[in-house]
Amino acid sequence: MPAVIDFSDFDSSRRLMALPVEALKPPVSNELRGFGLPAGSLDLPFSNLILCSSPIAQSFFLPQMERARDHTQRDVMLVRAGLAPEILNPVFVDVAMTLPSGPITLTDLIFTRLRDGSLWLSPVGRGAHLEIRPDGLALRTTPPFLTDFERSDGVCRAAAEIVQLTR
Repeated sequence: MPAVIDFSDFDSSRRLMALPVEALKPPVSNELRGFGLPAGSLDLPFSNLILCSSPIAQSFFLPQMERARDHTQRDVMLVRAGLAPEILNPVFVDVAMTLPSGPITLTDLIFTRLRDGSLWLSPVGRGAHLEIRPDGLALRTTPPFLTDFERSDGVCRAAAEIVQLTR
């Protein structure tokens, strides 16, 4: 049974953590302190992930994310919301993860909700895509969509969810 996390009393940037948490379906979560990550960061051990959010629109926490990744051996995802997520500020996601070939940090990813309900992180341009699954993040070198229309549809679907979460 997934852990129930009530994000309704949090600020808008923290409420955005509900989007990946819904896809991860963590059976347990613990608040993580330390490494200089934003307050309220969640440790999701069954997904091998640390999930954070920040109202700071810039990639301010990259060194802290990499330190947490290296120390805990968990992937670290930071949702950067700005003060008015998807209304005035685009929501971006940074990820620090370890692959068999070594550590990697991906920045400026955007949420993409596909028609099948799956949640992905896609690059703004070309690059790797990350599928958000209950067992964690899965790196994919091919996009989960075939056309620019499908991509745009998925990005707009996720943006609409973000606006709803932050009201």
